[in-house]
Amino acid sequence: MSEVISATSFDLRFSADNIFDSDPSTFWITTGLYPQELMIDLKAPHNLNELKVKSMRVKKMLIEGCASAESSETNFFKIGEKNFKGTGDSMQNEKISLTGAKGLLFLRVVIEEGYDDFASVHYVEMV
Repeated sequence: MSEVISATSFDLRFSADNIFDSDPSTFWITTGLYPQELMIDLKAPHNLNELKVKSMRVKKMLIEGCASAESSETNFFKIGEKNFKGTGDSMQNEKISLTGAKGLLFLRVVIEEGYDDFASVHYVEMV
């Protein structure tokens, strides 16, 4: 099972691990400044086509992948990007098409911009 191994924002009440449960009342929240990011260890090589994201107040998201066991900065490459529609205080349900996402061991999910000082990610599904 995949796990979040790092996050740029930390709050005990809103753990980054919440992005993998399907409970809409749990989530990971940013702490204000952008960009904010999550690093996900996929635990085994994955070929991905799409990322499904449930969030609030996210404006722009970048997805990067790494197929190397060394998750150093230079080994990541862009596999997807999307501008999200603003929905106010309603949940955003977005699908991000991924290209070149073969044999990935790590994902980096980067919130580049938000519609507010704080954004939240409620659920991420890798397809």
